Amino acid sequence: MKPDSVESLHLIGPQIFTDGSRIEGKVGAALSWWNEGKERKFYTFRLESHNTVFQSELYALYRAVRMVGESREEGVNILSDSRSSLDLLRSPVVTHPLAAEIMRCLRDIRTQGKWVRLFWLRAHAGTPGNERADELAKNAALKKKTRADYSKVPIYYDYDYIL
Repeated sequence: MKPDSVESLHLIGPQIFTDGSRIEGKVGAALSWWNEGKERKFYTFRLESHNTVFQSELYALYRAVRMVGESREEGVNILSDSRSSLDLLRSPVVTHPLAAEIMRCLRDIRTQGKWVRLFWLRAHAGTPGNERADELAKNAALKKKTRADYSKVPIYYDYDYIL
């Protein structure tokens, strides 16, 4: 999977940039909705301290996909710098609970006659939407004081606890 610049993709329709962050033991996720080169709205989410950065990346993608399903848009491009998350979604067998939920939402979107395209962008490459999502995710991790939006324990965490 080769990273692309947003300009080289010649995207039609809105773009949602997603990101997750783990800083100083705190975890956050965010998405930034862009249309015609400008940010139109953004959302931040707090996760529990036991959540992983991988979970935060997947959670941001999950919320973006849900947003598309609830929107009036015919189609949306979702851009993420989390190659591992996007690779998991391309896998023939998806066992991670968040990834399975994303796949379910994508199927629901298709049944509504809508489309979603997923793209990987290189992190910290100066893409405004991606940089904005990164900033929002870091702020969500460090500054957001609300109840956690997602708190499921990572699978390996349970396994270690059992042993």
